[in-house]
Formats: sequence, structure tokens, C-alpha cells
Amino acid sequence: PGLIRAVEEVFPDSLRVRCWFHKMQNLSDKVPDEEWEDVKGELIAIRDAASWEMGRRLAEAFCEKYASRYPSLVRCLREDLEAPLNH
Repeated sequence: PGLIRAVEEVFPDSLRVRCWFHKMQNLSDKVPDEEWEDVKGELIAIRDAASWEMGRRLAEAFCEKYASRYPSLVRCLREDLEAPLNH
């Protein structure tokens, strides 16, 4: 957290990117194995969106769809969402 804060202060216009591999590992822990492939497909669509705005819209729709069924999944996706959407 301190390193992230320091970079944001020194380079306020820089984009921070989060690794999708590790994000997906964290997200997969929040869903039963038998449902992971379907959920993973939707997350890949978010990751591969043509623009940041489209990724954000897809992520919001995803969160609405799964909020009641998998609240920890939705919390994990929303946590620091801007960083994995940057590319």
C-alpha cells in the first residue's frame, strides 16, 4: 500500500495496471468449481473489452448479476477495479 501511494503522489497521471492472472486466482476462490467456467468466461469478456468504458460497463452488469449469489466475488472484483481495467 505504501508503494502504491508513493507512486500515485510522485506520478499522479500514471496508470496502475493489475495482473489479471492473480486477480482471476483470487476470484476463482469465491465461486464453486462447477460454476467457475461460466463465471470465468464473463470475466474474460471484461478483461478483453475494447475500451476501459466498455470494461467498466461489463463489470457493473456482472456485479449486478452476481451480487446476491456471490457477494465476496463481487467485492473482490470491485476492489481496485480500475487497475485491472487499465491496458
